[in-house]
Amino acid sequence: MHLAAGEPALGLEDFNALLPTHDNAEIQTLRARALFALHRDEDALQASEKALAIEPTNARAWLDNLLALSSLRRFDQASLSLQRAAEVAGDALFALANGPRRAEDLDPRVLYVDRALQRQDVCAWADRADVLKAIRAMLEGGMAEKLADPGILFRMLALPLAPAELKVVGEAVARRAARLTGRIESRLEASLPGDRMRIGFLSPEFRLHPGAWLLRRLFLDRDRGKFEFFAYALNADDGSGIRADLVSASDAFVDVSASTTENLIRRIRADRLDLLVDSSGLFVGTRPEVLAARVAPVQAGYVGIACTLGPGLLDYRISDALTT
Repeated sequence: MHLAAGEPALGLEDFNALLPTHDNAEIQTLRARALFALHRDEDALQASEKALAIEPTNARAWLDNLLALSSLRRFDQASLSLQRAAEVAGDALFALANGPRRAEDLDPRVLYVDRALQRQDVCAWADRADVLKAIRAMLEGGMAEKLADPGILFRMLALPLAPAELKVVGEAVARRAARLTGRIESRLEASLPGDRMRIGFLSPEFRLHPGAWLLRRLFLDRDRGKFEFFAYALNADDGSGIRADLVSASDAFVDVSASTTENLIRRIRADRLDLLVDSSGLFVGTRPEVLAARVAPVQAGYVGIACTLGPGLLDYRISDALTT
């Protein structure tokens, strides 16, 4: 499918071609996903409305409707859509939202900020001033917790926000991560005795990405007699040469992209590392919950993003003075 292959324009053509014979809720929700990827949120809203007209209980269509209304800053309508979605779709809606478990977690204002920040990725800056105003209003209103998502905080770095404002959100990310890991039972074992130090690397960028190239030399040139490297990839295999190089240069390379956070925490603890190096920081796809769970006796940040992650996640950051 073109959409799954990252070609939303071709995917939309495929779905449009099916409409004369297969105009059903599933096709309309697929059209909405393609339209969102193309940043055509008004059209995505229409697709979601058509899907709901056909199948009023379709959870995916309700989520698309909520996202589109929020993105277009139609907050009153979005709030009504959220209320109706929670009544009709229930748990299915929250499962699709990848994390939120209550209706209040899907705040239309947060969805707007998230979507507006995503538009920056394609240089769509028409509402840059509006999103900046919305973020500051939430911070002044004591709502930093609602922005406590690494993907949101990462994109906020591109806005003219003060370091103190970013710090507030970073602290909220750390608090949220600590809450999510508080129920996971797994005791941190002492490091294994031996001649080699066991060092783990956690990152969603073990792929064709600048961060991977910066790690490549470190992996290849290390003294294998003194250091044992464990790589935990938060991203799936992209088939790139740099990924293959890091796999072959690791003593253990584990694709944990499909693992639950709980299983990942237990896996890393079971490896009994001496040191965990987080090379993701605030990149989209990172899991600060793993750091909050204290999976190694020492945790340090390296490469990634030179920005606070909030207290309690890292003990050190390996950096140069100018960057810091």
